[in-house]
This record gives sequence, C-alpha cells and structure tokens, in this order.
Amino acid sequence: MSEKFINLDLPLSINLKALKFNTQNPCLTINNMFNMDITTQIQNETYQEDELTFTSPEDIYKEHLPIIFFIFKHTKVVLYFFGFPGNILSCIMWLRRPLLHSSGCYLAALSISDLIFLVLSFVYDLQITWDVRTLNVPVVCQVFPVIYLTVQYMSPLLTMAFTVERFISIRFPLKRRVFCTVKRAILIIVLLTNLSIMISSIQAYFWVYDDKIHLCLARDDDKLWTNWNWATESTMFMFVPFVILIINIALILQMKKSKRVARRLYGAPKRQRSTTTKMLLVVSFYLICTTLPVSIIYALNVRYPPGVIGDFINDPVWQAHFRYTTGQRGCI
Repeated sequence: MSEKFINLDLPLSINLKALKFNTQNPCLTINNMFNMDITTQIQNETYQEDELTFTSPEDIYKEHLPIIFFIFKHTKVVLYFFGFPGNILSCIMWLRRPLLHSSGCYLAALSISDLIFLVLSFVYDLQITWDVRTLNVPVVCQVFPVIYLTVQYMSPLLTMAFTVERFISIRFPLKRRVFCTVKRAILIIVLLTNLSIMISSIQAYFWVYDDKIHLCLARDDDKLWTNWNWATESTMFMFVPFVILIINIALILQMKKSKRVARRLYGAPKRQRSTTTKMLLVVSFYLICTTLPVSIIYALNVRYPPGVIGDFINDPVWQAHFRYTTGQRGCI
C-alpha cells in the first residue's frame, strides 16, 4: 500500500477569495491548490518584504520555515521512491492466484487508486514545490482536481467496502458465498468509482483557466464551493473512517466470539481466515489512524489563518500560522 496520506500538505492561502488554494485537507478541501503563482491581487503582483520578493506562499514558507520546507520537500521524494514500486508490486500480488479473491480485488483496486494518486501528487509537487508549470494549463486546470479528488475518495470507500465484506463473512458465514465473491467485489468497485467521479465532477465547474494571466483560478462562488467541499470531504475523510472504526470494533468482538465457539465445537479455528482478517484489520486501522487525526488538525485551519502581508517576524498572526504550518506538515 502506498503513502496515501502524503497528500495532506497543500499550502494555506494568503487571501482565500483571491488565492483559494487551501491545504489539501480532509475537511477544508484540496481544491484550493492551483494558484501557485497568483498573489494578493489577481493581477500578477508580488509579495514584498524589504528586499525579498515572494511570488507564492511557498516562497514565504521557504524563507521563514526553511528547515520544515527542506524536510517536507525531500521527504516527499523518499515517499515517491517507495510508493511507486510498492503499489505496483502490491497490485500484481493481489491479482495473482491464490490471492485473487474478493478481498484481494479490493486491495488491488486500492493499490491502483494509490498509484494514480502518487502520479497526480507528483505532478502537483512539480508545480507547487519545484516551480515546474504543470497545472496552470487549459483543460488540465479543470480535469486535474476531478481525478485527484476521485482517487482520494476511493481510498476510504474501498476500505469501508472490504471491511463490511469481512464483517459479513465473520458474522454471517453462511452468506459468505453470496456476498463475498469476486464478481460482487468487482461490481462494488465499479459502483464506488462511479460514485467518486460523480461527487468530484463538480470541481470541473469550480476551476477555470484564465487566458489573460495564464493561471488556473477558482470561480467566484464561495458559498457553493465552501458548502460542497465541507459536506463531501467531511463525509469522506471523517464520517467514513469513523464508520470503519465502528465496524472494526464490531468485527473484533465477533471474531473473539467466533473463536470461542469454534474452539468449543471444532478445536482451533481456521488459521487462513484469521490471518486474512487480521491483515485487513491492519489496513483499516492504518487508514483510520492516518485520516481522522489529520482531519482534525486540518479542521483547525480556520483558527490559524495567514496574516496581512508585511511584518512576518513580529506579526503574532503570522507567527501562529507558522507554528500551525509546522505541525501541519509534520502530519505527513
């Protein structure tokens, strides 16, 4: 499985209405992410501090949080180095027999989703971190956020799907042959993919390429944009993981009960099923542990906004924002 959660790193905006590229945050949305070069004004101005010129918030972080910026920048490279081959090998493994069963289908789909995410995250990092123009391009401006959000939604949805399937197989073993099949798993994966695309497709409306300044900008529709993203991302990154947590607790309790019954009637329980279930529980709890806490941290975004462009060092608002950003980027 890849580092799905290395995506929680998008920079905070200096001016939400003009910049709208908030943190890629499971509660405040990753949608605010393409105005890498835009400044306080929509026109191509720059940030000035004494003799320093800032063309993006990342330049501000680079100047005032140099160590954090350096670690963050190069840590992502390491994650990509292990993430790409890890997902490819994982996908190949789960698609080969004898691991090609219903749970294997979900895990293979999760690997593919994570692999696509890593590719898109790499493209994004080229723009925001390495100053390579990749997103401020016509068509890409509208299509990128749709696909980027789709693969992120797939992670918790697929995890919830195979968690529910595993619960059914343990709680209702006689119905396992009906509900826990490869054919049904593929159908559910297709349905979840379509659902994710439908939910994220509105992002193509939220973003528009400006031919005059050659930037990808968010439309001036703050109410719809804010309400939609709060609703969808709080659901996907907080509610769904919470549901997975509840199902996992119920699954663990049911496993203990089943083991007691199995020992009383047949001796030791089947080891293969127990091993597979434990492995799926590890994957589920990994997603929960890397999603819920980070979601809470990013939900605090609005409490530590950037200050007014000017005195970064003595402004208490900026200093609070820098401390928050340090903790935020430590969530990778």
